[in-house]
Amino acid sequence: MKKPRRKSVIPGDQESLTELQERFRSWRKTKAYPRAPIPPQLWNEAVQQAGAHGGAHVCRALGLDYNGLKRRLSDNEAHSATTKSETAFVRLEMSNPLPSAGCVVELMEPAGVKMTIRLGPEQTAILPGWVEAFGRPRQ
Repeated sequence: MKKPRRKSVIPGDQESLTELQERFRSWRKTKAYPRAPIPPQLWNEAVQQAGAHGGAHVCRALGLDYNGLKRRLSDNEAHSATTKSETAFVRLEMSNPLPSAGCVVELMEPAGVKMTIRLGPEQTAILPGWVEAFGRPRQ
């Protein structure tokens, strides 16, 4: 015997999702040609709604491809992480290192990339080059 399905309670503003549904319907009726790309503004609003209602729910409501929305969600999160976080600079005074001491330095980017450097006392001079190289954009 099957259990009756419960209606899921979706947090967020259902009215704004309904308004977005209407904008998608209107765009679909008036688009220039059948396979015209969805305008960026509509995608951005869909991404915002997915944050409030969940990606699968928004895709069903708006008739979107789940993978396309998921990709835009991850792009948006990556962009938010890089724009929201501030780079902190820590000055290391290395004028009088202890003769027997080395150091451990951990560097981390907002995207989560991490590098740990363990140096002996005679190797501290190479640290600025490593830090500079880590901060450069990679391709």
